[in-house]
Amino acid sequence: MYFVWAFYAATYGNVDTNESEIKDSDVSYPEHLFEPNFEAWKYGPVDPDVWENNNGGNIEPVNLDNVDSLINISNKSVINDILSFVDDMINQVKDVNDFGLVNRSHEDSAWRDVWKDNFLHIKMDPAEIKKRLC
Repeated sequence: MYFVWAFYAATYGNVDTNESEIKDSDVSYPEHLFEPNFEAWKYGPVDPDVWENNNGGNIEPVNLDNVDSLINISNKSVINDILSFVDDMINQVKDVNDFGLVNRSHEDSAWRDVWKDNFLHIKMDPAEIKKRLC
């Protein structure tokens, strides 16, 4: 989740629809894929609500056939771009072993600069995550 959110925010989330060739189109990308709630944990960034729900088995798979009803975007092209971006990111990280992802997340200064050993639930600033990846 962290990698998908962070890289989306640093790319599509930075698209300025008031500039360049898309100024006169109806293309508008949301700044964030979802409202982030990341914390710096020992092994990397974690959304504690998602972690808790996942550990409790309370997460239901999303049916992407009905994704239009889940996303507040009317432009099908934008929805397709976002879904393609998410698919690409998942394909890039799905075969990386757990500690490969841990090592990669520890390279991000947004995690590294707030992490303190023996502390729990250290909030990460979404603006800092986005800024440091740009």
